[in-house]
Amino acid sequence: MKTSILRNGMLVILICVVAGSALAQRGPGGRGHGRGKGGPGQGQGQGHDRDHADFRYLLANHQKIKREVQELPNGVQTLTESGDPQVAAKIREHVYWMKERIEKQQPIRMRDPLFAELFKHAGQI
Repeated sequence: MKTSILRNGMLVILICVVAGSALAQRGPGGRGHGRGKGGPGQGQGQGHDRDHADFRYLLANHQKIKREVQELPNGVQTLTESGDPQVAAKIREHVYWMKERIEKQQPIRMRDPLFAELFKHAGQI
């Protein structure tokens, strides 16, 4: 149970870090929404479009999300919740699918150093 809480907590932290990175890229000189190599959804593995939609939904509704982070000697424990039932459901869905990606080693956004490191150490999460 404790391992599950830690794993889920790490995934939620990942969401917040990714959100900040994505928002920072949107400013002047940011990369924006280019199609990149192979067009949309290519080379990202199964579920990429779903994951992308989840990220965008959570970013659009970030003001409805409340987070608590507790530092532990061996990592962190986080609680992410929302009073909005739709946002809460999307948080649960996102955590489920990111956990699946980590366990099955189906990486996304490998051009992003954060994700590259995350999936490099997936066995330790």
